[in-house]
Amino acid sequence: MLIVANFLEAIAVVLDYALTLYMWVIIAGAVLSWVN
Repeated sequence: MLIVANFLEAIAVVLDYALTLYMWVIIAGAVLSWVN
C-alpha cells in the first residue's frame, strides 16, 4: 500500500510541475504575441 501511495504522490508532483510549466508557456506565448 505504501508503494501505491508513493506512486500517486510522485504522479501528483509531476503533474504539478507539468501544469506549472504549461501555464508559463501559455503566458510567454501570450506576451510574445502581444508584443509582436
